[in-house]
Amino acid sequence: MNKKGFTLIEILIALSIASIISIGFFQVINMTIKTNSKNEKDIKSLNIAQTEIESLRAQIKNPANNNKNIKIYIDKDENRKFIEIDSQNSWVKNEQGIEKIKVNEEKYQGEGYNGEKDSSLLKYKKAPNKDETAYIITLGLSREKVTNNQTYNKYLYTININVEFENKSISKKNTVISTKILENS
Repeated sequence: MNKKGFTLIEILIALSIASIISIGFFQVINMTIKTNSKNEKDIKSLNIAQTEIESLRAQIKNPANNNKNIKIYIDKDENRKFIEIDSQNSWVKNEQGIEKIKVNEEKYQGEGYNGEKDSSLLKYKKAPNKDETAYIITLGLSREKVTNNQTYNKYLYTININVEFENKSISKKNTVISTKILENS
């Protein structure tokens, strides 16, 4: 090193190296923030699915309602609307004898595998907060008779829940949970 100090070229090279390193560092930080945000939303969709299943489980297991009616609450227009599933009129049997929920209102019917409206799938929107992304929930609910008692029939309920983002640019991931619940006697 000479006594005159650094040359202009040496300073420019040092600044360009430092800027390249800092740009790479900030890109890693930005990508980490975006990934964390997406993961938080995916976790929230899993929590929504678990909450919906637990709500149905509590209603099915509740001996007070004796499974005559199950209410599925729908958050729409900030009103607590619900679809009431009664023990007789809301179920339709398929070829295997399994009773599936029958959704009469087309706006609440979910889409089946072929993309057409399926009257055995309930579809509704849920927005946790006004400023958050809305989730589309598709619920499949079926039951199968497991006892053939003259006085009381016991049912095994199968619940399938699919939670997806209304805005697909956030995440294309769907959260799917399936469970079976045996009603109380």
